[in-house]
Amino acid sequence: MIEVRTARVEDAEAVVRVHAEASAASFEELVGRKFEDVFPLEARLERQATRLAVAQDGEGTLVAELAGAVVGMAVWRIGDDGAGELEDLHVIPAAWGTGVASELLRAAVKALDAAGAESLLLWVGEANGRARRFYEREGWTYDGIREPSPLGPMQLRYRLSIRQPPAST
Repeated sequence: MIEVRTARVEDAEAVVRVHAEASAASFEELVGRKFEDVFPLEARLERQATRLAVAQDGEGTLVAELAGAVVGMAVWRIGDDGAGELEDLHVIPAAWGTGVASELLRAAVKALDAAGAESLLLWVGEANGRARRFYEREGWTYDGIREPSPLGPMQLRYRLSIRQPPAST
């Protein structure tokens, strides 16, 4: 059974591990460098522990557990413009295809809705076909915006409307 919950300070190491393991599965192919060379472990642990210890309004981190082990994580936030953004969603490769990513995504959308977001966005690597197909199956659509990521490869912006416009009379 999949359990999705808000991450706690003591989850920092598990969140970093999930992010690293999931990213390492495709990072070098997509970015051309090793994940750990770009994001050193100690810096990631410190940043994640701080983020979880000092929760800010309008942002959150979720974890997904299978059999008591953290196997997925998602980070969301409300931007200055009020739009919700899914900053990260990662699941370890051993849990791919189990429904963990879908459960995490639904929980993040619910959290963003509760925080007042009217529309949601996320960025995904243009070359990451697996992730793009997943988001499209979940109802997200590419909105035509394409930009280089801070690491170089092109990324595409996807959107999801969570509020229906009022019916016209």
